[in-house]
Amino acid sequence: MAHMDFLELWVDIIVVGLCLQAQVLSAQNLTCNLVDLRALKDFWSAFESGIDGWGSNSSTDCCNWVGVSCNSSLSLGLSNDPIDSGRVTKLELFKKRLTGKLSESLGQLDQLRILNLSQNHLKESLPQSLFHLLKLKHLDLSSNDLSGPFPQSINLPSLEQLDISDNSLDGLLPTRICENSTRIEVIRLALNNFAGEILPGLGSCSVLEHLSLGVNDLTGGVSEDIFQIQILKVLNLQDNMFYGKLSSGVGNLSNLVFLDISSNRFSGTIPDVFYGLSKFEEFVEHSNRFEGTIPRSLSNSPSMKSLNLRNNSLVGSIDVNCSAMINLTSLDLGSNNLSGRVPDYLPFCRKLEKINFARNSLIGQIPESFKSFDSLSYLSLTNVNISNISSALQILQN
Repeated sequence: MAHMDFLELWVDIIVVGLCLQAQVLSAQNLTCNLVDLRALKDFWSAFESGIDGWGSNSSTDCCNWVGVSCNSSLSLGLSNDPIDSGRVTKLELFKKRLTGKLSESLGQLDQLRILNLSQNHLKESLPQSLFHLLKLKHLDLSSNDLSGPFPQSINLPSLEQLDISDNSLDGLLPTRICENSTRIEVIRLALNNFAGEILPGLGSCSVLEHLSLGVNDLTGGVSEDIFQIQILKVLNLQDNMFYGKLSSGVGNLSNLVFLDISSNRFSGTIPDVFYGLSKFEEFVEHSNRFEGTIPRSLSNSPSMKSLNLRNNSLVGSIDVNCSAMINLTSLDLGSNNLSGRVPDYLPFCRKLEKINFARNSLIGQIPESFKSFDSLSYLSLTNVNISNISSALQILQN
């Protein structure tokens, strides 16, 4: 009986192997689907220059064209297509010096999973049809010359990563993007011309891990529903015109690793709400208008690696708990109104490599304990009232 079971198992394995082999052979001999072929030709014809490996002298089998990948209709479960029909699933033409506009024909590639046209010279507006590709997972149009508003009608239910950074898009942010696209994990819209306030809507991006909106013309406060995305790890809001207080809601981002709010107009005190952020490694908030003292939840963070509070109006003494901040490598508190003496306990922050205390109201001498630094490679005390320079040099040469 056991012998029969063993034989049946081997028969099943052989059958599966033959089926897989048949699919591989079929994939190697695919005939480009006519709809996809026509769409790619329309796409190519909109450019001012050709695409190497495409054009009138190339094969009519688009599955062999540069940057095009196909899967068989059989493997995609498309029963109405011929078995040897090749459906375009990837179009990757980054750094190909493409110049011209994007054709609406891209919307006819209904089996497309990956579209990467980054680092070219694409211009004019985004085609509406591109944002109704039901199978599309990764969309990268970054580093082009695209302009105009972001489409308001969006239906990308499979989309996981969206990168249209470094273009010239304008108008309002597409904050409703996740209403019909619930799988988005990464949104990169930095380095554009988006303007106005961030309207509510991004809070529905329940699986969003990375949100990059830096270097735009955004204003007002940060929409509170962003602070409801508890899975968020990276939040880039730098180089905009945000103003007012930083919401205490930032303390709800329990998975946050990196936060950059630098070069804005935030004011008031930094909310002391970071105790629950056990994965928080880097906080960049230089060049704002913050006042008050350094929050204790920041100066006692075991996970923090880099803390940059430079160029604000912070006051009080420098109070960093080196017993807690066991991972701190960079501390930048330059250009504030901090006072008191340079702390002598800083060498107990064993991983500390860079310190900037320049342009503050510190007094006294370089502590003798600074001889004990393990990893320090940079120290700036420019425009600080440090006495006994010869002693300082002797200490620092260690």
